[in-house]
Amino acid sequence: MPTHAPVQSLRISFFLNERALTATVAPDMTALELLRDELGLTGTKESCAEGDCGSCTVALGQIENGRAAYRALNACLLPAPRLHGRHLVTIEGLAEGERLHLLQRLMLDHHATQCGWCTPGVIMSLFCLLASGGRADDEALAAALEGNLCRCTGYETIRLAGRAAAKAVARARGQWRRLVLPGYVGDVERRLKAFTAAPTACSEARFAARRTLAYDQPHSLDELFTFWEAAGPEQARLLNGGTDLLVAMNIRGEHPERLIDLSAVGELDGIEAAGAGLRIGGTATLARIQASPLVKARQPELAAAITRIGSAQVRNAATLAGNVANASPVADGAVALLGLNARLHLASRRGERTLAVEEFYLDYKKTALGCGELIAAIGIPAAAGHCSFIKAGKRVAVDIAGVNSFCQLRLHKGRVASCRVAFGGVAKYPRLAGRCSEFLNGRQLDGATIADAAAIAAAEFAPISDIRGSAAYRSLLVRRQVESHLEAAAAGGGR
Repeated sequence: MPTHAPVQSLRISFFLNERALTATVAPDMTALELLRDELGLTGTKESCAEGDCGSCTVALGQIENGRAAYRALNACLLPAPRLHGRHLVTIEGLAEGERLHLLQRLMLDHHATQCGWCTPGVIMSLFCLLASGGRADDEALAAALEGNLCRCTGYETIRLAGRAAAKAVARARGQWRRLVLPGYVGDVERRLKAFTAAPTACSEARFAARRTLAYDQPHSLDELFTFWEAAGPEQARLLNGGTDLLVAMNIRGEHPERLIDLSAVGELDGIEAAGAGLRIGGTATLARIQASPLVKARQPELAAAITRIGSAQVRNAATLAGNVANASPVADGAVALLGLNARLHLASRRGERTLAVEEFYLDYKKTALGCGELIAAIGIPAAAGHCSFIKAGKRVAVDIAGVNSFCQLRLHKGRVASCRVAFGGVAKYPRLAGRCSEFLNGRQLDGATIADAAAIAAAEFAPISDIRGSAAYRSLLVRRQVESHLEAAAAGGGR
C-alpha cells in the first residue's frame, strides 16, 4: 500500500555507463545535477537549463522488444528518480580505455570541436541516432542534431563527422552494434532484463532544505488518485513529460511540494485505433506518436506537425497531452488537435468525461480541468480531406512559433464541404477561425475566395506585439498562412 508521509529522498538503482550504481536522490533532482554535483561526471555540460541547447544530452536506455534501446534526452529536464531501472550512457562511457569511440575520433578528424562545450551533447545525439539502427542519411542527421547548438565551430564540420560515421556504420552492416555500442552494453542489457528492484524512500539530512518533499510513482489510476488526494491537488504537481514543469523548476524556481510521476500508470499509455480514428494515451511521448505506423497511416499531418515541436531530445520526453494541458497560446500540438476536431478524455476519481479541444481553453493558461482531473487520452477522428500544418519561427524546430496554424478542409464537387482552421499565437489560447470557416462553406476555392477568406481570418484576431513579432506582422502571417492552406487544398482537390 502507498504511504503518504513526506520523504526527503529516494534510493534508486540504475546502470551508469559500465557499472551498476545505487544512489540517493532528492525528489526534485535532475539527472544533470546528479551527474555533475553528486557523481563528479562533468563531461555532460550545464548550460541553458531548459532543453534548448543540447549541451547536456545523454542516452537513456531500456529494454524494448528484447534489446536495449537508447534515446537522447536533455539531462537538465530528466528527473533523477526516472533513472531507476534504466541504463544511462554519458560521454565518459563511450571510449574504452585509451581507445576513442568512433564518433569521438571522427569529430577530431574532421576538426568539428573547438571550445568543446557543445561537443559531448553533439556526440551523444549522434550516438543515439546510430544506436537506433535506423537510417542515418542527411535528413536523419539534421533531425538528430536540431536540438544541439554549436557556439564556435560551425555546423558543416559536425555534419561531415556525422556523415563519415554513418558511412562507417553502413559498411559494417550486420556488425554495426559492435562499432557503435560500447563493449559493456551486452552485459548491461542482460542485467536490465533481470532487473526487478523497486526504488525505496529514505531520508537524508543534506536534502532537508529542498522545497519538493516527496516523489510518488503510482502504477495505476486508482493509486494515482489516492496519492493525489492525500497530498492535495494544490500541493502536488503531476509529472508527465516534464519538459515544461522542469523548466519552471530550473529557471523560475517553482518547486511543488510533491511530484506525482505518471510514467508508470499503464491506463494512460498506448496509441491505438478507435474506429477509423485514433486514441492516444496521456503519457504517449511525441517521439512515439511521430514514429507510430498507425499515426502515419491515419493522421500523417499530425506526425509531420510533431516534427516541428522541440528537438529529438524534447520529443523523447514530452507528451501530446502535456502540450495541450500546459495551455500555451502557441502550443503546436494543441493547434493541430484543434484543427483535427480532437476530443479530450478527462479522468478523475469521479469517472471520465469527454470534452472537445475547443471547449478546453477558457482564458490565458486557464483550462476546463476540474480539481483532481487530468487528460487520460486524446481521441482524434478520421481525417476528412486535406490537412496541413504551418509554423512560422526562426528555427525549423526547437522554437516557439510567431504564428502557427492547422487546416482541415474537404471539398465536394469542387466546393468546400467542411473546413476547420485553427491558429496559435494570435489570442490568449489556441482558437478556431470560425468566421473564416463559415465564409468558406459551399464556396469554390478560387483566387478571390481565398483572398477574402484570408482577410476574414486576419480580422478575427487581435494579436499582441512581443519579442516574436509585432501585432501587424502576426496579422500578416494569418493572411499568408490561410492563403497557403487553401491554395494547397485547392491544388490537391481537398483530399
